[in-house]
Amino acid sequence: MIQTISYSDIEGKYDSENSNWGSSAKVFFMVEGEDFNNMVYKNYLWPIALDRKTSRNITYLEHLTNLANINSEVLMTPKVAVTNPLAIVGIVMNKAPGELLSNQDISISQLVNVQNQIREAIIDISTQFEIFDLNAGSIFFSFDEGITLVDSESYMEASGDYSFINLYRFYTKIVEILNYVPELKARICEELKRGIDFCRLEAIYDVVMQYLKEHNLKEEEAKVLVKK
Repeated sequence: MIQTISYSDIEGKYDSENSNWGSSAKVFFMVEGEDFNNMVYKNYLWPIALDRKTSRNITYLEHLTNLANINSEVLMTPKVAVTNPLAIVGIVMNKAPGELLSNQDISISQLVNVQNQIREAIIDISTQFEIFDLNAGSIFFSFDEGITLVDSESYMEASGDYSFINLYRFYTKIVEILNYVPELKARICEELKRGIDFCRLEAIYDVVMQYLKEHNLKEEEAKVLVKK
């Protein structure tokens, strides 16, 4: 099973002044120099009963164990389950490098020129898991490490090969974050729909470059201006 610790073991070992809220959790950075260096604590707003089972009829702790066994530098998987006598109240996992992609002004040219293994990592897990809860708050980016995914504890056990579905969800979310005008976004999604071999950053880049050439535009001129 996944390593489990009591909430009392982690209390006071995270930074309660600086945290990030999600719709169902609060993420705390762990205090430097403690046992969980360079890790974060994700506190569930709604604890999960220890005997609760997933749709695949395994307990949630068993599900977290399966996720913890994923060996990937670009998927932030749970390392420790934090419990009280009745429920799982959160998890500890490695801190994602960089910042949220959605908070950065990044071009497709910059993304495609950073080498990382996110596509291969998604394919590798796709016979075991279907990626759920992929949103703008799940995708981190740094120029040193590339793209990293968090919220992996929300992935569901797969009943088949979800490679194309997972990749399509991922790359359409990238397109959404890049915030292109609807016409260009539609063109990109049509290219991605052609199949698994077209679900890659390079395909998005090619469509964008062709669109910019046709309309004599710079990339920033093909984006919807929104106030974040």
